[in-house]
Amino acid sequence: MELLDIWVGCFNIAPEVINAKQHSYAVDYWALGVIIYELMMGKRPYSGTNRKEYKEKLLSTNVQVKECPWSDEAKDIINLLLQRKEENRLGSRDNSEVKSHPWFKSINWNDLENMRLSAPFAPNSVNLFNSDR
Repeated sequence: MELLDIWVGCFNIAPEVINAKQHSYAVDYWALGVIIYELMMGKRPYSGTNRKEYKEKLLSTNVQVKECPWSDEAKDIINLLLQRKEENRLGSRDNSEVKSHPWFKSINWNDLENMRLSAPFAPNSVNLFNSDR
């Protein structure tokens, strides 16, 4: 069984994991880049008709967002997080690189870490599972 067969359905795995190389927490920043890309662009950064094709594209092509419907900061953070080479990826040296990126400028990291921020959206939990609706 090749390594790729293990990650069926996981499209945010970093190249170094797919290549079974030693890796660090920078793989999490790759995954963050994939998630931001999917939310902003409405599709996956890589595509393929099968796992082999997906793997080949991921390992041979750099994602480079040239236009983003949201902001230049969004485009920049996606491009910096989706660097195939771990050492070039935003956050690979220190998480402060990610925290200080302009896309996160409105986040008070101290308040977030100390759970002093309110969620921007809170569903009405009373009616979530009410079958009478």
